[in-house]
Amino acid sequence: MTSRLTGTVALVTGASSGIGAETALALAAAGADVALVARRRDRLEALADRVRSLGTKAEVVEADVTDRAQAVGAVQQAVTALGRLDTVVNNAGVMLLGPVEGAPVEEWDRMIALNLQGLLYVTHAALPHLLEAAAGSRATADVVMVGSIAGRSAQAGMGVYNLTKHGVGAFAESLRQEVAGRHVRVSLVEPGPVATEPVHPHPARGARGRPLGVRRHPAAAGGRRRRRHRLRRDPAGPRRRERGAAASRRPGLTGRDAARPGLRVVRRRDRLCGPADRSAGPTARRVT
Repeated sequence: MTSRLTGTVALVTGASSGIGAETALALAAAGADVALVARRRDRLEALADRVRSLGTKAEVVEADVTDRAQAVGAVQQAVTALGRLDTVVNNAGVMLLGPVEGAPVEEWDRMIALNLQGLLYVTHAALPHLLEAAAGSRATADVVMVGSIAGRSAQAGMGVYNLTKHGVGAFAESLRQEVAGRHVRVSLVEPGPVATEPVHPHPARGARGRPLGVRRHPAAAGGRRRRRHRLRRDPAGPRRRERGAAASRRPGLTGRDAARPGLRVVRRRDRLCGPADRSAGPTARRVT
């Protein structure tokens, strides 16, 4: 049976660990040949063996995508070795937290270089090959940007990381508008907390790598956060009359809740970490 990505080639940045490594394996399992891009060659070689064990090809590309020449060279090496390029997963990224006051500016430079510039360099170099693939028999190609829920909001101690992930989302939407009509799909993936490699502490952080003055997310402790919508209920039920048309149309709710249009009685539990994530323990703090 032919897998749905058989005959295609994918390139994954930040492939030496975490989301990048798992994505590469998932692509290989679906039939794609995979170019593995990262700086740690020993890890890439080990991952390449796992990819090949799934019956597909793997090309190890040791490169620092923050260097434009290396990013361009990585894309070219992938195309030369594997023959084409159908999918790019821009996964490489780093999260370095801390308050703005007294922050090591070199860390800001590192986050901007990797989270934004590296993504831009790889996308720019890969786009001609993706357009060529989309114009061929498969009639489609993909660019996947790995953002973060940090690109949807902002939090104290995460300012520059928030900035970079907001930028990823904005660039993804702009590029989508440019190339959607030419059959190149642009996807934005925005994970929450993910148990990958721990954040290494520096003087502005606590012993576990958490920024001083920033509250740790419950998921970082390896547990679940449960959120329930609690609504005040009228013990008399629908027989009791409340003031106003909104209350009368929605029996069983009282006071402020009855006056909120469109309110539904919902109990929901949000899982921020699965069982595998919880086993990683409290040092699993990197969000990609």
